[in-house]
Amino acid sequence: LKQCALSSRTRARRSGFVWAMRTVPAFRQGRRVYHDERPGGDNKCINYILFAVVLAIVGIGIPYFAVTNELAYRSMAESFEEVRGDIVDIKDARDGDMAHLQSAEIAASVADDAFGVSLGSALQLRRNTEYCQWEQFSETKRDENNRTYTQYSYVKTWRSYRIHSLAFDQPAAHHNPLRDPLPSSVFTAESAEVRLADGSSAIVDQAILAKTRAPWHRVDWTLGAVPRKNWFAWLWKDDSRYEFISALDGTQTSFAALQHNFVYVGQGGYFFSPYLSSMSEAMFKHFF
Repeated sequence: LKQCALSSRTRARRSGFVWAMRTVPAFRQGRRVYHDERPGGDNKCINYILFAVVLAIVGIGIPYFAVTNELAYRSMAESFEEVRGDIVDIKDARDGDMAHLQSAEIAASVADDAFGVSLGSALQLRRNTEYCQWEQFSETKRDENNRTYTQYSYVKTWRSYRIHSLAFDQPAAHHNPLRDPLPSSVFTAESAEVRLADGSSAIVDQAILAKTRAPWHRVDWTLGAVPRKNWFAWLWKDDSRYEFISALDGTQTSFAALQHNFVYVGQGGYFFSPYLSSMSEAMFKHFF
């Protein structure tokens, strides 16, 4: 992976959808940096203090989150009990009423206009942006002469977040671009028409759809809208939604393609944008 890139993948909700890039992480051994030690200074005291701080954070943090989650659940349950008697069926609802509906037939569509992607029978569409980034790891050791040193190493792979590389031991050799032209976003259909049990229909507006709690599903555009052959498919259930690749005809003229050079590369639904370093970045990398 010599060029960092930005990719976007999408989940949608109807259900929802995702694209995924399959790449092997790149590993690079960094340099060994020796420390100027003082007599008797093996940093044990600092290690004990850090251990005590981490232990205190864990000991307090876990109970705190457990209690707050329990209180939130109890508050939600009590709120539901207060209004349960006021909930009416959707066909009997008036403006301002709390209504309940259940339907297996939903007519809605949602789009990510920046990429020119549109999906039918979907309530929400989620774009997951990932970044090809180096991450630095360090380990303090002693050599055969009992000298203390720090060994640095670096791993580059796709991540859901960006990493500032200026604080790295070798920042020029492991530069992480921080551009983010199309960050992760969630798009909701403007409305949805649902078919009720009695044959009638109802319109659900965008504000309600945005609060939907439905599972997300991976989406992939393939030839014939069929899954690719995978010899390991028997190990897990494939709940992906497959679309005809011809549905992406308009993506070549989308904002993402024209302004940021995104192209569809498949591999589970990825759009890819190569990163081209500037002249100043190239010089910085060459001299440092």
